[in-house]
Amino acid sequence: MSNFSSNFGHFSRQYNSLFSFTTIGYMSGVINLQHSHAFTVNGHTYYKIHSANTEGYPINWFVYNADARNNIVNRRGLDQDIVNLIKQELEVINPFIRGLYQLRNINHPQARLII
Repeated sequence: MSNFSSNFGHFSRQYNSLFSFTTIGYMSGVINLQHSHAFTVNGHTYYKIHSANTEGYPINWFVYNADARNNIVNRRGLDQDIVNLIKQELEVINPFIRGLYQLRNINHPQARLII
């Protein structure tokens, strides 16, 4: 078995998690609890999220953090060539990735897309 396939086979779940993404949102009012709200996405903890239909709070898009991905690759000793290959293949075969690239054309000060 080549070093390439051995590395991928051993770390396949870690490579998969580098490219996972989720949409988070809700359309109801704010729920008031007696404790602080907190959730974590890609290692970043968030304490407040407003309903998407609340006036005065723009919807912020968090799609992908390439810097965080690169830090994880370096920290875990993953093969950057494998990461680049997966990224290239996803760009070709995944319809969601192609759709996300179209978001680059959004002209909104609160929107930012990094793929």
